[in-house]
Amino acid sequence: MMPVLEMPTTVSIWIRIQDALKDRFPQDVFNTWFSMITCAEETDDYVLLNVSSDFACIWIQDNYLDLITQCARSLTGRPITVTLRVEDGGAAAPVELSAATTSRAYTSASASIQSQARPSRSVA
Repeated sequence: MMPVLEMPTTVSIWIRIQDALKDRFPQDVFNTWFSMITCAEETDDYVLLNVSSDFACIWIQDNYLDLITQCARSLTGRPITVTLRVEDGGAAAPVELSAATTSRAYTSASASIQSQARPSRSVA
């Protein structure tokens, strides 16, 4: 007789959050910011999410992390800490961004963009 594989009895918190976000955003927004996020670790009160780049990490942290955390709390009925980290494809251990690192990366990116801006020309 073939062994029976047991299916998990609970659905991942992150999968449930993604489902809630699908209902909340247009498909292109969901696909851009949420579909590629993977759950690296999950407990009853903590979710660690992998994102693909520093930019995605900063953008999601600045624009969507509060919403993700609120969705987690709403779906579970308890406070959930949600943390983002940048997953380096070839690295043995992904690099987790702290608030200080995120702030420095954002400041550096802003300075780079400003230095590339061209002065406007007035037409006489």
